[in-house]
Amino acid sequence: MRAQSNAPVVLGDYYEDKAVVSVSGVSQVVFKFAAIPSGKFLTVTDVGCMFNQTTAYVRLHLALGSKYGATDNARFHPLRVEMQALIPDIPNAPPSGSNFNLPANFKFGSSSFPSLVFALYEKGGVAGTCFIRGKLSTT
Repeated sequence: MRAQSNAPVVLGDYYEDKAVVSVSGVSQVVFKFAAIPSGKFLTVTDVGCMFNQTTAYVRLHLALGSKYGATDNARFHPLRVEMQALIPDIPNAPPSGSNFNLPANFKFGSSSFPSLVFALYEKGGVAGTCFIRGKLSTT
């Protein structure tokens, strides 16, 4: 898995971060984002992704972690993606691409670590980039 090659964009209360993943032979993919700035809260307002996968994904959610890449907090936020985008029409089809931008409304606390988690239909590979965007606040 490749490490994040950028820092989050913070302009006033606007916040944007990106995570890049390239993995194979897995049943779950975690896009890992940087820590929320100290003393701030982040309300994620939308999530966008562009990637290729070798198998369908069946569940997608934002997760809260206590450290980079962790999903150890019981709080999570399911995201809805149309099933046509999740499950290929033809079994054993070649890798297919997915692109989406979804609304969200999920608050992360100061210094916590957001992640975007995909559960795959079966073990496979994923390569791509996801973004989270939102608004920073002090409460």
